[in-house]
Amino acid sequence: MLAVRNWLQQHPLGDNYLLSPRVYEEFIVGDTLNDLSLKFRSRTIAGRDVVAEKLPPSREAAIKIGYDGLQYLVKRLERRWLNLAHWSNDYARHKNYEIYKNFFVYFAALHYGETGHYPKSRADVAEVMPDQQLAQNVLLVTNDIANASKDQQNLALESAIQIIQKM
Repeated sequence: MLAVRNWLQQHPLGDNYLLSPRVYEEFIVGDTLNDLSLKFRSRTIAGRDVVAEKLPPSREAAIKIGYDGLQYLVKRLERRWLNLAHWSNDYARHKNYEIYKNFFVYFAALHYGETGHYPKSRADVAEVMPDQQLAQNVLLVTNDIANASKDQQNLALESAIQIIQKM
């Protein structure tokens, strides 16, 4: 690991990369949310392409991951919506960004399970949501969280809740 770190100091990849060393036998199989992301959002930048070798989680597991994750998010989204009334803009942005990201990741997992297609970007996920306006409300805030007002976040939280409840 030290050799890789030293190489990275000499050849920085920038802020767009997160290196995640894994033992091959543990990387190649799995049925978790992280395994979906590793299979469909990772890429090999040097050496053997182990991402191409990685088995995707079963579609049944992906449905369960996505559905259960979205259902779990409803109560969290409702609490964030409630607290938005008294939080500052900065604190709300800080607290809510992760939940917006989770919303897209869980929906991507569910979509993969139902169709066999994994939408890689948030915009791709929003495109496959049944209500485009509600999806755009969440997408715009998530992609520009640094400038999102409390009113925009309120709309995004309400939209995410509505999308999940309509499933």
